[in-house]
Amino acid sequence: MNGSGTHGSTGADAFDDADRQGPGASSERPGEEARRRGRRRRTTVLAVVAASWLAAGLAVVWLDWPVTAEADRPHAGGEWEPILAAPLADRVGTGTVWAGDRLVVWGGRAPTADAGAVEGFTDGAVWSPSGEWRAMAEPPPGLAPAPGGFARWTGEEVLFGPVVATNRADDDTDRPRGGGLLAYDPAGDSWREIDLAGERLTVGGADEPGYAAVMTGGELILGHPAAVTTDEDAPGVVAVDPEDGALRHLAPGPYAPDGEPPADDEDSPESADTDTDTGVGAGGPGGEVRLVPAPDRVVAVVADGTETWVLALGSGEWRQTEPPPITGDDRYVTVVAAGGQLLFLDDSAPHAYDIAADQWRELEPPPTEVGRHGIGHHFRWTGEAALAPGRVYHPADDTWSELPGPPLAEGEKLTDPYVSWSGEALVVFGGPRTVCQEDAERCEAPETTPDTLAGWVYIG
Repeated sequence: MNGSGTHGSTGADAFDDADRQGPGASSERPGEEARRRGRRRRTTVLAVVAASWLAAGLAVVWLDWPVTAEADRPHAGGEWEPILAAPLADRVGTGTVWAGDRLVVWGGRAPTADAGAVEGFTDGAVWSPSGEWRAMAEPPPGLAPAPGGFARWTGEEVLFGPVVATNRADDDTDRPRGGGLLAYDPAGDSWREIDLAGERLTVGGADEPGYAAVMTGGELILGHPAAVTTDEDAPGVVAVDPEDGALRHLAPGPYAPDGEPPADDEDSPESADTDTDTGVGAGGPGGEVRLVPAPDRVVAVVADGTETWVLALGSGEWRQTEPPPITGDDRYVTVVAAGGQLLFLDDSAPHAYDIAADQWRELEPPPTEVGRHGIGHHFRWTGEAALAPGRVYHPADDTWSELPGPPLAEGEKLTDPYVSWSGEALVVFGGPRTVCQEDAERCEAPETTPDTLAGWVYIG
């Protein structure tokens, strides 16, 4: 199951300290007054955060989340704090979500499971900023997550799907074939099954393309390259109301079956490192489709950025945009929604798209390529900048800043982790790790490598 977080969190950086002390105003060491002010400001901000946690009935254990008073750019000068390993058995493909004020991890499959296996783990755990894990309540009996699925935060619940009957070969089961949708309330530690207006979601195997899924406008938007529901026989897009499960079929747009998708290139960055904080699923002739939520719209980016489509949520119709200025089969592009524009960020030729004006413009490229840890492409929008492990892009003045990378061991690479912006911190969790030889041209973890069910938060 591909993990996903809130996708579109737009919290501002509460730790940016603009207070500076002029020279000669104090007998303290140079910079001491600024550092003291920074500590006071951090205490005030964290006190507000703590009050919200206490109001939700959560215990508070202070983590030492530092701030650098001398930082002159948003998000600079921070440090990484660890998320200790979750109390779960080894697995791959967990559904992972930052759910407002905590991290939810559920499901997955055994690393040695057959590629065509459908059944998975049904247990999970929830991590809070106190640093503690707690076990999740058991889901409704007889249900398990299917491979190629999704996990999305609605603002109140986490949606997991498709979920399938654990005994799919039993013809006497009351549940129709295909997959359903489960909602988990992390505050109440409770589950509910959502009736999708009598329809069922398409379920494939672990080696088949997965769903593209985003939450926007109060609806869950799902795209699938085969058939979104078992009642349809063509690829398409649906919108689901998570409150009552009401489902409406939308125009297929980039999923229209007017050609055969290209074969996956094992050497391409896309095949090795998909983006789990935007909805991702293979599409029609253009291959992989990423769905990105924007105000009143959903934007679909096909494959390496060669095609971009915009979905109007009201009408359910798509329009294809003007072609982007730069394309290329060997590119890996992360797409970030930044208000009314989309940022297409890569190492060589980043560019931006103005949705309302249907116009493109080129951006300043980053000063250095992503490091060997391999996750510097996972950008998240903070409300003022696009932040990734090791780098940040500032759209206000079209500039870049370097940040410290996550504290991996020498030569260690982390593949396809869950990355999200919590509103206060960059969250990096999960994904398999492997140690790369210095002279290795390509370094990937073996398929049976379990996810590292631990991570970090970057506060800066």
